[in-house]
Amino acid sequence: MQLVNRRELADIVIVNTLRVYQPAKEEAIEEILLLAQEKKEGSRSFRIVVAGCLAQRYGQELLSEMPEVDLFIGTGEVAHIVKHISN
Repeated sequence: MQLVNRRELADIVIVNTLRVYQPAKEEAIEEILLLAQEKKEGSRSFRIVVAGCLAQRYGQELLSEMPEVDLFIGTGEVAHIVKHISN
């Protein structure tokens, strides 16, 4: 795997959420929805991964609300993100 600094070049986009306070939560969800819209439009193919606090706390709820997200991983699994992405 290779890191890129522009999401337009990425095959996998990771949204790493650090807090679940309302402003941070809203900002993360806004970014995830923007990515989901890009994915729906189909101009390019990529996967969306949501990692960290938001996934830890709201992952089950978000699974049904955001089917475009390919993977939710909580804080305890972030260190194993490569393994999860590979699977």
